[in-house]
Amino acid sequence: MRDHILLPLIALMMLAGCDRAEPAAEPVRPVLSVIATPSAGRSQTFAGVVAAHTETDLAFRVLGQITDRDVDIGDKVQAGDILARIDPTSYELSVTSAEANVASAHAALDKASSNLARQNKLYSANATSKSTLEEANQAFEGARASVKQAEANLAKAREQLSYTRLVAAFDGVVTDVSAEVGQTVSAGEPVLTLAKLGARDVVLDVPGGALATVKIGQLFDTRLQLNGQFSAIGKVREISPDADPVTRTWRVKLALQDPPEAYRLGSTVTAISMNGRDRQLLLPATAILSDNGGTRVWVVDPDTATVHTVAVKTEDTVGSDTVAILSGIEPGTRVVTAGIHSLDEGQPVKIAGGADHE
Repeated sequence: MRDHILLPLIALMMLAGCDRAEPAAEPVRPVLSVIATPSAGRSQTFAGVVAAHTETDLAFRVLGQITDRDVDIGDKVQAGDILARIDPTSYELSVTSAEANVASAHAALDKASSNLARQNKLYSANATSKSTLEEANQAFEGARASVKQAEANLAKAREQLSYTRLVAAFDGVVTDVSAEVGQTVSAGEPVLTLAKLGARDVVLDVPGGALATVKIGQLFDTRLQLNGQFSAIGKVREISPDADPVTRTWRVKLALQDPPEAYRLGSTVTAISMNGRDRQLLLPATAILSDNGGTRVWVVDPDTATVHTVAVKTEDTVGSDTVAILSGIEPGTRVVTAGIHSLDEGQPVKIAGGADHE
């Protein structure tokens, strides 16, 4: 009787157990991926222009109308050569007036000196009062001060007159002319541009994507574009802190070492980095996940076949579909390249095709 009751119960329990479904395993998602590998490398190559190491805008230090300009673009000059003149008439008159004031001041001083000497004799003979002697002494000191002032004014007038001549401060070549004869220029207004002979630079305009790999002291092999037989080594001596507002490039100057004569000012050259080839980790732009102002990538863990995100630092896009990785992952890391917005942390994945997709 008891067995008849237990057997149906056991059968019901077995049926109930069969109805319970096993927990579904998390689906393994196939993903496209690449292994981060350093690029084959690309040489840094830029176009540049030969320029003077020192180039100065020259201007008159006083206002006036230009009466003569003795040089033109391309002329070589020596230190002390007169390059241009402005009308000196008013400044010559100022000198004449100052000279007359000096002569008048000296005459007044002579008179005051003679009067002081006479008053001293009279005072010694008790023929004049002490107050009169003191007045004569004060007049003498005032006359002497007037002479000093007049002489200072004369020196200033002569200096102003000298400023009517624009003089070369060093040996150089005229590279630009900003004013013509007959033009009235104000003090400090550029008239000529003078490039110093001797040391020369190569000026490069470097885009932002390449600027990070250009360093002070870096060496470049420069070659004349019109004739590659002429070359010179250039060393980075200056990198502009600001980008050009129009071209959005940074000005870089290379100091040339013993450039040939063919490297004339304004010549176009090609500059190639001598510090080896630029090797970078490059990933497809589709692998980069933007996250609250930062950038991340999905990395495949080869041991667990799961994915997790890693923060990376990137450089400006190289081309339209490639991004350079500066830090965050090492060469050999497998990175997901498609469907990055629909993955979850720790999600199991399967490498699509069973091979790398480069």
